[in-house]
Amino acid sequence: MSMISSIVGVARRTTAAQRINDAAPTSWRQTTISSSPYFDPAWYLEHNDDVKRAGANPLDHYLQHGESEDRSPGPRFDPAAYLVTNPDARGAALTHFHRTVDAVDSTANEIRPTDLVEPTLPAIESQWFDEAWYRTPHDTVDAQTFETEHPLVHYYRTGLDPSPVFDHADYQSQLTDAGIDQHPLDHWLTENLSQVDRSIRPRVVARTPTNPPDQPLVQHRVRARSELVDLDVVVMVHAYYLDVLPSLLRRLSLLPATPDLLVSVTTASDAADAHRAIDEELGPDQPRIVKVVPNRGRNFAPLLCSFADEIRDHAYLLHLHTKKSLHMGHERSDWRTHLVTSLLPSAAGVDAILSLLADDPTVGLVQAPTWEPIA
Repeated sequence: MSMISSIVGVARRTTAAQRINDAAPTSWRQTTISSSPYFDPAWYLEHNDDVKRAGANPLDHYLQHGESEDRSPGPRFDPAAYLVTNPDARGAALTHFHRTVDAVDSTANEIRPTDLVEPTLPAIESQWFDEAWYRTPHDTVDAQTFETEHPLVHYYRTGLDPSPVFDHADYQSQLTDAGIDQHPLDHWLTENLSQVDRSIRPRVVARTPTNPPDQPLVQHRVRARSELVDLDVVVMVHAYYLDVLPSLLRRLSLLPATPDLLVSVTTASDAADAHRAIDEELGPDQPRIVKVVPNRGRNFAPLLCSFADEIRDHAYLLHLHTKKSLHMGHERSDWRTHLVTSLLPSAAGVDAILSLLADDPTVGLVQAPTWEPIA
């Protein structure tokens, strides 16, 4: 059995598959599957001896039995791989694909099976699997690989690191030592693990591109999110440009718990707008202090002077500001994005940063790396 097949498990018709097929009219499903570029009747017979021996019609067999058993309809569609990224399609993979394609008014020639991914998959939503990162760092992987295989499927098949905050081999070693037979990332994302299991944590390896290339900078382990919710975090935002504030506030949802919020603005009208933005993005119950401050010292005077007392009352501080850098000739939103996404990269990345600060008393500051255009 392949690694992917072992992940997907034994194929069987599920209520989800029944729902998918029941929603697809019989005539539509028959017409769609028969004309699908992914259904190859000759290949289906050649690779299913029981169907061939019975003299069954390959289309009829696939519609009545084969799809619900997660058999491959042809060489270009792998149900096991499709179910890694669309687990609710078990027992109805090809029908699920075509119904999804139809729903967005497209065709199977324009959308590939590897393009369809359930966005609420825990690994993807939390970015413990970081697709953008995964596509770039593995020199041994041919770039064309991802034309026919989704990166998440490739990860499950190969066991390469799924993100910069998850050392797959190290986690696998911890599971082996504990006598636990489970896929590393699946284990980490399982809720309500025992205390023994929760002692197993992913290792982070942060790397720098220079001096020398790929030199390990920091190695530490990440706490479970449930162990981070009680950390005393305050967020201070200098909101000189009010139009940028909502996007920064939305990014705070990546934190493991609701932080106290400190916002500095330069006018009374801006203060009122800031309160409205906070209410809209984070809700009226969001703890906050908004202060009107002089526009001096850029973002650091409000941070170090105006909110000094409030900051001293907390253990951890995240500082953001509505950077535009108009002195460079135009708004540098790319620079701001670099800074913000370095400090709030994803739920997984935030957990890694907070774990480092909480577990290593020698670390007092985590900052964004130098932005390349000004390096």
